[in-house]
Amino acid sequence: MMSFPYELFIGLRYLKSKRKNSFISLITIISVGGVAVGVATLLVVLAVMNGFDRDLREKIVGFNPHIIIQGTLSGGEYRIISSKIKRLPQIRALAPVVGGVGLIKSNWGTTGVGILGIDPDESDVTEIRKSLKAGKWEDLESGLVVGKDLAKNNLLALGDKVTIMTPALVPTALGPMPRMQTLPVIGIFETKMYEYDSNWIYISLSRAQQLFNLEDNLTGIQIRLNNIYQAPRIGEEIRRLLSSAELNNRLGVRTWMDVNRNFFLALKTEKIVMFIILSLIILVAAFNIASTLIMMVVEKTKDIGILKSIGATRQSIMRIFMLEGLVIGIIGSLAGCIAGLTICQVLDRYPVPIPGGGEIYQIETLPVKMEKWDMAMVSLAALTITFLSTLYPARQAARLNPVEAIRYE
Repeated sequence: MMSFPYELFIGLRYLKSKRKNSFISLITIISVGGVAVGVATLLVVLAVMNGFDRDLREKIVGFNPHIIIQGTLSGGEYRIISSKIKRLPQIRALAPVVGGVGLIKSNWGTTGVGILGIDPDESDVTEIRKSLKAGKWEDLESGLVVGKDLAKNNLLALGDKVTIMTPALVPTALGPMPRMQTLPVIGIFETKMYEYDSNWIYISLSRAQQLFNLEDNLTGIQIRLNNIYQAPRIGEEIRRLLSSAELNNRLGVRTWMDVNRNFFLALKTEKIVMFIILSLIILVAAFNIASTLIMMVVEKTKDIGILKSIGATRQSIMRIFMLEGLVIGIIGSLAGCIAGLTICQVLDRYPVPIPGGGEIYQIETLPVKMEKWDMAMVSLAALTITFLSTLYPARQAARLNPVEAIRYE
């Protein structure tokens, strides 16, 4: 049967025993509270940042293709390439696209927009169909679909006439003029991402080809996968296909990770920085633990002297105070984890509205997503900092001379 380490037994007794100096007990409680507050704060902040990352990732990936082949290609080249791509694993859907920039002119004024021409029958490559709040997607051949914020900013409603102008020129008696088409608004979409809802319009593929003077040419192919995290591997296979067809010099392949690399890198960097900054709360608590142990060493000088005189080694004395500090850290970490989980569950059940949500932050309520890995890392960091704070007091206790420790007691 394994014996109970006497160092831990003594350390726990020191924690539970009444002290001559009640101030030490108060600092001990403050130390436990400091570790708990630090751990809970870290968990809540990381959970909120994970929630932002998840929600933004879902929105960005949902309303963008997982892979896009960019570059001008003919209808014949599209059919050849698409037939080869469809044989690859993980391919759920693909569709041709014509994209560019232009202007829309309404009764309110003129606004710059991004223009996407797509085939209404092949729009499953993104989730834009699900975001339609008014109108019918099947009517795209006869008009255009605008974002909710773009419609709001330009006072547009279903049926209003809008003139689309593109940089492609058409010769006239007065000289080259921008290509223009006047179309009714047949739909309004809302992705809840201001960047999309205020800047993009959708028209049919054939109209986009006319507006950009492309004849039957395309500006890209949009691809949707079954597993978004397979995009880098599938992207490489597509690059090899284009290389074998000698189209790799004219066409580029970009995944959703490539397009949004800087954005998600910024989120990851911000999460790491917040982890480091908020760890300072635990560091402050660690200083409290160190001061508690130092004062306890002073208070227990006689006990230390007696223990050493009856055979306790320096290592045993060190372990007593190190274990005492670790117990404080463990109790604080457990309390912090429980508090953090509770707060996250409350925030998840009762979402907190974000001021300016949907326009500034692109998310209307505070998102929360607790990760087991984050909880393990925060707990490990708290225990590591706590352990390091015990080293100096424990070493000072171990260095006490037993004769000097009990001489004046």
